[in-house]
Amino acid sequence: MRVLWFKYSVVLLVLAIVGTIAPVVTPEVSSATKYADVPHPIVLKYDFNFTIVDVLALNTTHLVLVVSHREHSAVVVVSLEDPIEGPKIVQSYPLAGKVTATAVDGYPPTRFAVGSDRGEIYLFKIDRGRLYQLLHLIQGADYRVLNLFVARAAGRYKIIATVSEGFPTGLCTNCYVYVFDEDLLGALVISPQVVTTATTYYKRVYPQVAVPAKFYTPDGYYYRADSIALFWAPYIDTVIAELNVSHFVNATLIEPAGGALIEVSLQDPVTKARRVYGWNADGSGRALVPIPRGYLANITVVGITRKFLVRENINTSAIAKRFKVVVTIPEKASTEAAEEVYGIPFFAKYYIDFLDVTNAPVSYRVIRSLDKEFYPTVTLPHFIDYGGGYIIAIMNKTFIELYNLDYTFNLKPSTSVGTEYLGMTPVSIVDIVAYSRDDIVIGFSDGRVKHYKLDSLRNSYYFAQAIVTLGSLVRMLPVSHSSYFTFSTRGVQVVTLTPYQLPILRVGFQAEFTVEGLVSASSLPGAGLLALVTPSKLYVVMNLGLAIASPTPVNLNDYIAPSLFVRVLPPAPQEWVNGSRVILEYEIGDRKKSITKVFTRDDVEFTNIIPGTRYYITVIPPKDYIHNYTTVVDVQYCEEKCQNILILANLKYRDFSVSLSLRDEFGGSLLGRLNVIIDGKVYSYRVPDGLNLRLLYGYHEVIVESLDQYYLTYRTQIKVEEDTAVTLVLKRARYNLTMLFIDGLTRRAIESRLIVYINGSVSYSDQQSVLSVTVPAGAINVTVTPPKEASSIYSKHSFIVVVNKSTILDVIVNRVTYDLTVSALDELTRLEVPLKASVYINGTEAYRGLLPKAISLPYAYYTIDVVPVEEYANIYSAGVAELTLDSDTKIPVLVFRKIYVLEILFRDKFSEKPVVPLKVIINGSLYSITTAPSISLPLRAANYVISVEPIEEHPNSYIPLERTLSLLSNSRLVLDIVRQNYTVTLKFTDVSARGYLEGRFRVSLNTTITLVVDGTTALRGFNLSVPYGKYLLTITPVDIAEKIYVAPSPTIINVFSDVSHTIRLNRKLYTLVVIVVNDLEERLSNVYIQALDSNTGVEISSIYTDENGEARINIPAGATYIRAMKGGYLEYTEMVYLDRDSTLTPRLRPTLITLVGRFAHIIALAVVAIAVVIIALKLRTKLAERLVTTEETF
Repeated sequence: MRVLWFKYSVVLLVLAIVGTIAPVVTPEVSSATKYADVPHPIVLKYDFNFTIVDVLALNTTHLVLVVSHREHSAVVVVSLEDPIEGPKIVQSYPLAGKVTATAVDGYPPTRFAVGSDRGEIYLFKIDRGRLYQLLHLIQGADYRVLNLFVARAAGRYKIIATVSEGFPTGLCTNCYVYVFDEDLLGALVISPQVVTTATTYYKRVYPQVAVPAKFYTPDGYYYRADSIALFWAPYIDTVIAELNVSHFVNATLIEPAGGALIEVSLQDPVTKARRVYGWNADGSGRALVPIPRGYLANITVVGITRKFLVRENINTSAIAKRFKVVVTIPEKASTEAAEEVYGIPFFAKYYIDFLDVTNAPVSYRVIRSLDKEFYPTVTLPHFIDYGGGYIIAIMNKTFIELYNLDYTFNLKPSTSVGTEYLGMTPVSIVDIVAYSRDDIVIGFSDGRVKHYKLDSLRNSYYFAQAIVTLGSLVRMLPVSHSSYFTFSTRGVQVVTLTPYQLPILRVGFQAEFTVEGLVSASSLPGAGLLALVTPSKLYVVMNLGLAIASPTPVNLNDYIAPSLFVRVLPPAPQEWVNGSRVILEYEIGDRKKSITKVFTRDDVEFTNIIPGTRYYITVIPPKDYIHNYTTVVDVQYCEEKCQNILILANLKYRDFSVSLSLRDEFGGSLLGRLNVIIDGKVYSYRVPDGLNLRLLYGYHEVIVESLDQYYLTYRTQIKVEEDTAVTLVLKRARYNLTMLFIDGLTRRAIESRLIVYINGSVSYSDQQSVLSVTVPAGAINVTVTPPKEASSIYSKHSFIVVVNKSTILDVIVNRVTYDLTVSALDELTRLEVPLKASVYINGTEAYRGLLPKAISLPYAYYTIDVVPVEEYANIYSAGVAELTLDSDTKIPVLVFRKIYVLEILFRDKFSEKPVVPLKVIINGSLYSITTAPSISLPLRAANYVISVEPIEEHPNSYIPLERTLSLLSNSRLVLDIVRQNYTVTLKFTDVSARGYLEGRFRVSLNTTITLVVDGTTALRGFNLSVPYGKYLLTITPVDIAEKIYVAPSPTIINVFSDVSHTIRLNRKLYTLVVIVVNDLEERLSNVYIQALDSNTGVEISSIYTDENGEARINIPAGATYIRAMKGGYLEYTEMVYLDRDSTLTPRLRPTLITLVGRFAHIIALAVVAIAVVIIALKLRTKLAERLVTTEETF
């Protein structure tokens, strides 16, 4: 069943493509097309109803289109021999899957290959505008062809394909590289597994991609099979965790978590060392995550707010190859790039080997390995042979790296590695054009195209110049040795390199030739043909080489092949010419071509008209009484811009002789001037000649008009099939006479039906007093007579009216008058009062003065308004009365006293509004109870006595008051309400040990009552006379008291009667540091320090100094005696005034005993010295006496 479905789908795809383009015809190609004769470019456009994936130009008349329809693709060859007929399929090759990769062997191409998502690989040979299938390889339905190259090797061709199982999202552990020969069986396989079907097998690695060197020649380029760059990662034994991740969206909808971030945590079971790396799912939420074997693994899916553990403690040694995990997380998954969060996995490093696969699949040769490591952030590398060595261009995240190698694949000096930063957003290299080793052009996916030049001294490339294309770059192709194409998703551009990069297709505001949604492009050498495709359109640009060779920029939008439109115009508006055949004849080469289209309603369009060609147009109508239409169109070359051509095919009838005569309906001569209009053309009718003319076949509209309005317009159609005579009878014109009978007073229609005589005939007006009659043109006598019941209201009226058109006439009928006497009646007394007023009758002032007054008025229903004036206007308002005046009448009009608004404002000097409800009494009656600051009372004009007093619940709050008022206008009464006063007794007390008050204090009640009292008054107590109310009592120390006392918290007191209140004041505490020294400036410890109030002598605090002779005492603010006492020293006393933290240094004087004790050793030494001196003197005296005695003896 699956095979049958596949065959059926492929058949449907081919039928859909064939039905869209044209029937399959023989592939014979005419070489006589006229494109080459056009001296300027020409752009052809074609629409398709299937998806175009790729395009390849074979020659000027044949293209290869890779197309998709539903789940399948096909390779078709189409012929463009006839641009008007459009593409025709000449070959078709259906594929089972959708094309994922295409490749050519070079430019111009001789081989073409395609790969699909079902592992299919087709190789075609290109020969004289046809494709010849050489190979059809199927790697397996689960394989997807990622990259495809066709390389040349000494007259042979090699297919180099990178395929994968599934779609890789990082390091590809399930990718394979196959190398096939177009003539030999077997394959060279590079894979992480042992493939038994391989002819030759490369070492076991993780291949990522294999890229052959692109060698540029003077005519183009080709890929070399003897120089292959293989990107690979070292093989490690891994297991594959196949995850299918989905997440909740809006808490209800489950969707695949495309790009979901997956965290893998590894633990070495021996060393317990941990490693963490990340991986991303593909767009469908599927991820093939490699996990090195031998570790215990935890797998976690990262959400936007937290992580979700999927599997833990996975023993990778116990898993054969892979395991599956299906997980749905309850919130949206994070899509951050794994390498940005976790860095590069420790086992994911890339290397480059250079291979020669000239003899593949039989053998291959490893030329050498590049001694450099790469990280898996690199995108698809580009490998260029510029004729003097190799260049490898690699995008590593946001950096481009250029490696310059010689032909032995050795890196040239270290400066040959060029690295350039390209911005924060990662981009990829789309294509490279290298004309020589000195100039290379690299195109990037974001639309930038950068020109790099070789620095011969440093042997490295430097950035020279850049251009930017619109959209994302799709492809680049060489045009000549000094120019190249850039193809982006927004259009195409041709850029020259010499003397500098210059866009050829940029003119004015046109940045390039715009092709929105471009997906692929192809060109013939020399730009003789350029094919551009979007998913649903094909653009073919012919002779573009002419524009490239010109030094002047070209706007290709001016050279879009024009369309020829044929608009078939019927000979008459009512004629039906749908179904007319429009035949376009022209020559292609030596063959005559003819295209027939059927005209329906819109213009017939022939697209892709070639300038410089002659076209023959024939229109054959479906009816034989209409002539055929033929014309010749010579389409000129486009000088500045190709213009569409519109051909107006005016079809014509045959003509016949017609004689027309006119008659009056009553006989006799025709009256006035007459015009005869036939099919919109006006003829003057002359009596008695009539009208003779020739008319075309068919129906003709005839209109006869009387210029003087004697006759009705006559309309008819006559059918002309042969020579004929026609007589028309004209009728006299009748006109409608409409009369509206208007009351002479009200100027409104009269309600009574009136009797109207018209030329002696009696008629009656309708309920709306309208009479409409039809009368012939002329003078009409009209008499209007009121009926009997209205004879006392209206009079008879006669007149004459001349009618020569429909007429509307207003007829005025007057009324009878009566006397009306108006007086004024007071609403309160019900007595008639003399009143000066204005009297308005139905809104119009009829009298102004003193009432009563008689006024003459016609019969009617009246509204009488009496409006008092002058001094009466302040007392009375207007009075109204209504009556039907059908006789002399006197009517009293009731007038009312005016009502004014009295606004009473209660002004309390202590508050915005009354603090208790007040009773408002007007003329002895309670009118309102309110606490609002004002009330508004509507009152009649009068004299009033207004009293205000508090309600019974608060009798002692306000003093009652009374006012007298004469109310003759809107007034405002301001009442100053006065509160009753009460005595508030305030007494202050000092709660500290001092017990007395110092300084002054500000006393505030609601900020309205403020006074300053001194300490003595505050301590003794004082009285305040305070109005009734609730007050916030605030005590603020001022002057010196501010530093002595702590301001007490505000207190609310209710003054509803005499009240007493005591305020407790706390003194501020200050720290006094006492450092005691003696007369020798030595600090004394254990000194007794005593603090005494200076006024009362009461001890406040006491303390001993510490071993450093220092003591700290917290003392309430104020004057304080400090006493320092210690044995052996005289007592020290000093008064200090504490209003801040202070330091005091008392110096104690020692007593006499202390001084003696201090100098005892010195005194002892002195006594001993004196004794010694005395003894010495006495000894000397004795000796002297003894010497004197001896002398005397001798």
